[in-house]
Amino acid sequence: MKSKLLIAIFLCVGSLSFIFAKMFSEVKPGPAQTITEQKTQLPQSPEEQQKYLDYLLSAKYYKLEFESDFKNTGTGQITEDNSEFGKGEKVIHCSAGRDKPGYISGALISPVSRDSVSEFGNDTMHTFYVKPRLRIKKDLIMPMIENYNSENLQTNICRLEIIDSEGNKISEVEYTARDFLEENPEDAGRMFYSGNYKEGAGGFLKIDSLITVSGKELYKSPKGKSKKGSGKESSKIDFRIYWYGYTDVWLDFIEVKNDVARDLISGRYDAMLDGMNIVSPEKLNEMRAAGYPEVCYEYIYKRVFKK
Repeated sequence: MKSKLLIAIFLCVGSLSFIFAKMFSEVKPGPAQTITEQKTQLPQSPEEQQKYLDYLLSAKYYKLEFESDFKNTGTGQITEDNSEFGKGEKVIHCSAGRDKPGYISGALISPVSRDSVSEFGNDTMHTFYVKPRLRIKKDLIMPMIENYNSENLQTNICRLEIIDSEGNKISEVEYTARDFLEENPEDAGRMFYSGNYKEGAGGFLKIDSLITVSGKELYKSPKGKSKKGSGKESSKIDFRIYWYGYTDVWLDFIEVKNDVARDLISGRYDAMLDGMNIVSPEKLNEMRAAGYPEVCYEYIYKRVFKK
């Protein structure tokens, strides 16, 4: 009797397993719950569209030019890079045969560069991405001399330091010659550097070398705002470079943007923007007048009005 009961239980469990397995195998995975994946899910109501637009109003984007935005050039000289790589761009050139090691600093940015018109405008709510553009001497990696590259690839080029609103260093990233390696177009197995500028470097492995820092770390004010009437002077935020002096380096700019600006420019919100029908050119011009980042404004305008 006992054995018959056990057999009946096993048969019942087996039948149920078969049924549920078939049911689950027929269930198709739904789309990922992101704006990027849901190409057809667009704002349906004016309220939804306004909420999306309000979020995009919190985008922050700074392009800090070394030759103009960095006021304390402790080393290096402002020059035009008329090489085949610079094409006349103004940069700071640190020459190993001329300049002493030191800091290039003073690119202070205000926690709030414009009146916040978005409920998402508190900078402490966002993540910020930092990416410098620079190049080094080509012959630090080339030519292919025996026992030359292995030593020089470890050469320290410079160090990027991130300073918070109270003047404290909260992050630093070292750049070595290895970070400028590229895939050799003639021989993928050989080390190579074209001499071109690199945005964020990343090296032969093509690593996304964007440096991230949270707004809570960067802005110590609980509301992410500067003191009234003090402007940029109230903030000590800086993205400074320390150059070691071992080889020439040409520094063009440092790009700083928050997650909203990064996602917007990368196309994550394209489907949402394509579905907007309540935004007027006048409304976008108001955004522009309020100091909204030009690159973000242009992106939204072209996407909404198909220009």
